[in-house]
Amino acid sequence: MTISRFFGPAAGGAALLAVLAAGCAKNSTPTPAPPQIARPPTPTTAVPTAAPTAAPTTPSTASDAVSSPTPVPTVAPTLAPKVAVTPTPVPAIAVVPRGEQGALAWAAIRDDTFDQRAAFVAGANQMASILDAQVGELDAKRATFASTVDTKNWDFAMQDLRSSQAYFKSMVTEVAGANSDTWQQEKDKLEAAWTKAETAVDTVRTSVTE
Repeated sequence: MTISRFFGPAAGGAALLAVLAAGCAKNSTPTPAPPQIARPPTPTTAVPTAAPTAAPTTPSTASDAVSSPTPVPTVAPTLAPKVAVTPTPVPAIAVVPRGEQGALAWAAIRDDTFDQRAAFVAGANQMASILDAQVGELDAKRATFASTVDTKNWDFAMQDLRSSQAYFKSMVTEVAGANSDTWQQEKDKLEAAWTKAETAVDTVRTSVTE
């Protein structure tokens, strides 16, 4: 006997569904849920916050209302560094006595030939200038003598020197007019006149002892 026959057609379908549902509910066992693991709470660190600091206030004055001009810095002038200058020493010039100057002048012309007579006469005139300077120096020294100094020998020697000076100058004139035949003779006379004049200069210098 079928279910439809037992319950009837309409009731058979409903009864079949009820039986199937009851079997499924009997045979199905619910699966338990896995246990939940409790997690410890995450600690939180509180970050201290600084209290806001109020900016200091400057009491305002009446002068603050007017802005002051910005001062311009003073720039000191830059001076150039001083350079040490070392003076160059001037070499000492040796003073050649007048007599030696005359001797050097004569040595420079004594061998001149007749064709070189222009240079010879120029040298002879230089010697005459040297003799003039010697006489001038002796005259200046004579003026410095005290009144107590005996100058008789000095004055006598000066007369001889002046004569020798005049004679030498006459020899310079004479040698300038010499010809080729008398050239050497005039040169010798000029040399002798120079020697006589220089001897007279030495005589004057040693004629007075101060």
